[in-house]
Amino acid sequence: MIKNQKFFFTLTVFLLILLKVSGTGRNTKNTDWEVARQENGIVLSYRWILSESKNEFREMKVDFNVDASIHSILQQFRDSSSFYKWAVGTRECRILEINDQSWLIWSMMDYPWPFKQKDLVANYKLTLLEKNAILLVESEPGKMPEMKGVERIRNYRCKWQFIFESTGKTHVTYQAVSFSKPVLPRFLQDPVIQKMCLDSIEMFKQMAEAQ
Repeated sequence: MIKNQKFFFTLTVFLLILLKVSGTGRNTKNTDWEVARQENGIVLSYRWILSESKNEFREMKVDFNVDASIHSILQQFRDSSSFYKWAVGTRECRILEINDQSWLIWSMMDYPWPFKQKDLVANYKLTLLEKNAILLVESEPGKMPEMKGVERIRNYRCKWQFIFESTGKTHVTYQAVSFSKPVLPRFLQDPVIQKMCLDSIEMFKQMAEAQ
């Protein structure tokens, strides 16, 4: 059961956060965010957006507060052992390159047999301002040689925004988009995905606040 839950969550975060609907003609502009689930101060929402090719995609956003400094929060991304603990569904990860404003992470997904194994090479670019910070994450498939029998994830993009509050807490907004086609219908995958996403964010919060 645990393996199956990890598979569904990883599949979503890296491949299925947006569900592609071609030629529906349902929207002429991006829709408003609609809350799908909330738990322990973590709010998960969706909206539909239009691509330049006029195809519709569903985007996911997660909002929450962390009682931690930006240094403690960023440590969860810049340290491979920390990243491994809260990024559910990751079997292995390594920091390939790192400097103050950007770093490159390789991750191997934990997919059960008979699904094909996948990995991701992603560039993390940090913009640090006086009252907020933005962390952009985008796949960089050509930055590392591909391994035999492992499929490289090529289309992944997400954004983390951190807003520093006067109380010492940090408000975090996570938005993600992948232009891969869905494997499972939404009514089957959404309940599992949402639960695993909330659990992963809860672990992220606990680790950042314990720093």
